[in-house]
Amino acid sequence: MHQVIITADFAGELANLSQRTKSGRAITHTNEEYAAAVAKVLLLPRDREIEILAVFNARVLEGILDDPKTERFQWIYHLLHHEFCHVHDDNKKLDAMPEVWLNNYYSGKDIYIGPLAETCWSEYAANRLSASTACNACITAMVDSFAEALERTKKRFGR
Repeated sequence: MHQVIITADFAGELANLSQRTKSGRAITHTNEEYAAAVAKVLLLPRDREIEILAVFNARVLEGILDDPKTERFQWIYHLLHHEFCHVHDDNKKLDAMPEVWLNNYYSGKDIYIGPLAETCWSEYAANRLSASTACNACITAMVDSFAEALERTKKRFGR
């Protein structure tokens, strides 16, 4: 990992970092009525390598100064653990398959399937690795979020 960025302007920071992507496309983040991103781990080109950056919303991290016994502190502690597990997973993928990640281009149906598969794996790995710090409130929120996502998806497909 090359850098940790803690910013009060999360969306603005991601927009600035978007200029460094190979494609120049905007780096997106969840910003919906039902959920909003508070952190993002990025892989960006750096010379002939890939730089790993962790970007955090400063407003969310304020609770790390709370008493460690509070639910807010435990939630943020888990959030940090989860995001750094993304860094670990990305490092392992880069170590195992550097050429794939340095020259990753999708074509055909893989344009849709590839990023979806990568996202599913990434969240599975980070959740599995960070499970030891997940407080009850974290687990309940994750289950509720998943159930709500299923309902939203069913409605979009008319089921």
